[in-house]
Order: sequence, then C-alpha cells, then structure tokens
Amino acid sequence: MWSHAALYAAVTGLAHSCTEGETVEMLAAWVDDAECLCFVYRYPYFDGVLGLRRSDDDDDDDDDGGESGAVADPRSFGQDVADFDIGEPLGTVVDRLRVDAAGVHWWGDLDEALPPLPDSARLRQVIADARGQWNVTR
Repeated sequence: MWSHAALYAAVTGLAHSCTEGETVEMLAAWVDDAECLCFVYRYPYFDGVLGLRRSDDDDDDDDDGGESGAVADPRSFGQDVADFDIGEPLGTVVDRLRVDAAGVHWWGDLDEALPPLPDSARLRQVIADARGQWNVTR
C-alpha cells in the first residue's frame, strides 16, 4: 500500500536525513484515513511534543512535472517528509500549531478534529513527561 511505504520511508529516512531529522525522537507514526501520514515526535528545538498530519494531495513539487496531485513514488515522498517537514525548524508554523487534549502540538494537513492518538501507555507517558518537563501551556 502506498501510504504504508511512504510512512516507512519517512520514519527510516530520519536516520540519514540531510536536515535535523536524525536528531528527532519519533514517538509514534501511523496511517490516518488510509491516505494521511501521522507522526508524533520530539524536535530538539521545540519545547513539547509535536504532531504532524501529512497528505500528498497538496505537494506541488511531485514527480508529475509540477502538477498538483498524488506523488508517484512513496519512498521519495516519505524522505521529503523526513527531511523537509519533520527535520526542519518550524519557523512561522509555530504560530499555527493546534494543541490536542493530550498536549500534542499539531500542524500540517489537519481536519477540524485533530487526529486521535494511538492507544499506547508509553506514548501517553512520554507526552505527560514532556508537558511536565517544559510546562507547556499553549
């Protein structure tokens, strides 16, 4: 499946990212709605836990000659997400972060309802620890 291959490429691509990707701590990654990739992670230059929901639908620099639409190669798309979404500083995105009930700061291709987190005791504990450590109140 395309989305699972892209997810795998993004997560494994962090280790050899051309940006800050190798410094990211990936906490969870999953496919949402069979089309979107979701990541929950810690970025070294952000005090808190970040969530990214990414779809290929808005990628204008795809392999189809610049036309918008789905990217043909999931490995390239996943590596781009690792390098240029997860591995890059947030910049002005920080002004548009949306925080869920668990304290995850979400960005990317979001619906009105934020993505539900996987049911994981470890993930809940890591998020709680991060909130306590940095006292995030956004």
